[in-house]
Amino acid sequence: MPTCLIATLLVGCADGGSSVTHAAGAVPVTPQGIDASVQGSPGRSVHSGVRRTLAVPTCSGAGGYSFVGGSGGLNINIAGGSYSVVGGGEGNQACDSWSTIAGGYFNAVSHGTSSNPYDSFIGGGESNIITGNDSDSAIVGGNSNSVSNAESAIVAGETNSVVARDSLVGAGETNAINNLKTDVAQLDDAAVLAKVAALPIERWSYKSERGVRHVGPMAQDFYAAFGVGEDDKHITSIDEDGVALAAIKALHARVGELHAQNADAHTAINALRAQNARLTALTATQSSQIANLSAEVASIRASVRAGR
Repeated sequence: MPTCLIATLLVGCADGGSSVTHAAGAVPVTPQGIDASVQGSPGRSVHSGVRRTLAVPTCSGAGGYSFVGGSGGLNINIAGGSYSVVGGGEGNQACDSWSTIAGGYFNAVSHGTSSNPYDSFIGGGESNIITGNDSDSAIVGGNSNSVSNAESAIVAGETNSVVARDSLVGAGETNAINNLKTDVAQLDDAAVLAKVAALPIERWSYKSERGVRHVGPMAQDFYAAFGVGEDDKHITSIDEDGVALAAIKALHARVGELHAQNADAHTAINALRAQNARLTALTATQSSQIANLSAEVASIRASVRAGR
């Protein structure tokens, strides 16, 4: 299906996408050349699901035979590639030829290589980027996803990254493939749990929201405790989930230790009960023997008195 037709079908519903609210605040992934200090047009709630800053080449001015369906307000939309389309949304840049961004917020299609990629598509969402040798690639929606090779796609979700050709990531996933990672190190789960226990968890609201309350740590406290992420102003869902899983593992290990200790205690108690039962039986036997001896002594005494 031609990208222009896809844009026409999706532009009515693509302005926006998945956004995850965190204590880090609202700092969008901003392609170079777009004013990051402008956070949303009047009347629009600022999204806060942005996880990282990914600089990509930008474009300025319209490409030949390009089309922009909405200006984007203070954060303008740009269709800089030949035959490119930006259907609407805010701060979107379609810099490659025949590229389409149907809508959303601060999405970008920009290759930045000596080749000439084309026909890539972003349906909507927020802070999604297609770059590199990206011909015939797509991001349907989601938040902070990136594709940097040809004929690859991300359906939805957040913080997914596809760098291989002919790859597909489905919805609601965080890319966790080993060969995309380096400098892997083991965690001390118990130490993570101790830090989680000491981490302030508060109730708060974003200044841009009215009547909406959230619960979570502050980015500064999280970074000070765990030292992960880009800086002390953002909390990524990957890091927050990882910390939670490590703490859960530590709790699981602790519960296992307590179960083992409890089982040992039950074994000891049962042994004591058995010993007490044996002692009780021995006491009863000895009491019976004492009673028999007492009766014999009484009989002997009676015989002695009678013989006198």
